[in-house]
Amino acid sequence: MANASGHRLWFKKHHHNGSTNVFTLKRETVTIQQALINRTEFFISNGTFKIRNVERADSGQYTAEVFEPNGFLLGINTVHLDVQAFFPATETPCTVTQGSSSCSVSLGGSVYIQVMANASGHRLWFKKHHHNGSTNVFTLKRETVTIQQALINRTEFFISNGTFKIRNVERADSGQYTAEVFEPNGFLLGINTVHLDVQAFFPATETPCTATQGSSSCSVSLGGSVYIQVMANASGHRLWFKKHHHNGSTNVFTLKRETVTIQQALINRTEFFISNGTFKIRNVERADSGQYTAEVFEPNGFLLGINTVHLDVQVMANASGHRLWFKKHHHNGSTNVFTLKRETVTIQQALINRTEFFISNGTFKIRNVERADSGQYTAEVFEPNGPVTALQLRECERRFVQI
Repeated sequence: MANASGHRLWFKKHHHNGSTNVFTLKRETVTIQQALINRTEFFISNGTFKIRNVERADSGQYTAEVFEPNGFLLGINTVHLDVQAFFPATETPCTVTQGSSSCSVSLGGSVYIQVMANASGHRLWFKKHHHNGSTNVFTLKRETVTIQQALINRTEFFISNGTFKIRNVERADSGQYTAEVFEPNGFLLGINTVHLDVQAFFPATETPCTATQGSSSCSVSLGGSVYIQVMANASGHRLWFKKHHHNGSTNVFTLKRETVTIQQALINRTEFFISNGTFKIRNVERADSGQYTAEVFEPNGFLLGINTVHLDVQVMANASGHRLWFKKHHHNGSTNVFTLKRETVTIQQALINRTEFFISNGTFKIRNVERADSGQYTAEVFEPNGPVTALQLRECERRFVQI
């Protein structure tokens, strides 16, 4: 509620055999369940309950019963809390309302696949294809959705907006899907295809990059995705998107007569969206770094403009074969957070239970980030033969602001 002052409130968690009070508010006094008292609080002034260090056991259905001081019930509100994967899960929208498309999804996240604007009054078969055939993921007939038994606990289809949701995405969800849409009389309206690409163990970074005018630059995470918008809407235009090298340039893609032609080497991990003038690169590689230009023409060949973007692919690709010191700096010196020597990672004892370093992609992961993690860190990277020549020295500052 907006302000709980002057009210009585019971906030309960429901179980299959009843409910328990999470907290109560009476006479401006908050009483929290003993098991939760160290990681929760309720703010009377804005009617907000905060849970820190959320656990899987926090999942479930909760109700808030709000009363006036005289005991009159004002209302009962319900919320369902869904605690997802061990790392923050990405919510990925994916539209497959026409033709063929592809979507990159983070392992453990959720994906919303929209197959049509409104499925009411239609029949629909949504299939996953394998090398030896296909299986029905779900069907829609007479306003009834039937989902494959193996997926029923983590998927749902919303008829009103034609969207299929998959929660807790698994590697096995990768693959090609088709949506066959029929009118009630059985007339086939169309078949749309989507390729689902489930990515790395931690969510890859989605980076927006605007190159609609002049010159710009974008920093992109290795293995992530980048969306380079070269114009608001490319329909009705001609476009050459080029990458420049020291000895010339190559066409990355061209747009002519509403047809996009992508360089063969990039065709499996890139696409261009004509409707919003955006070029997407998935699974970004170091070789994607460099300077690009977008030459935009009117249909009659008149040059509208040339925009430039510099793409900088960050993060050490692979730490194998290197030595590395990752340090946190304090006002009186620094401490080793972790070291890498001879392919062996040694993590500071205080952090060992909530951190890990992935040698294969040079990434350090911190779980359950705390205020004390704020500060300045340096990564000192050496060749195997010792600390004679530093290959890289990178500083990053992470700030925590409380409002």
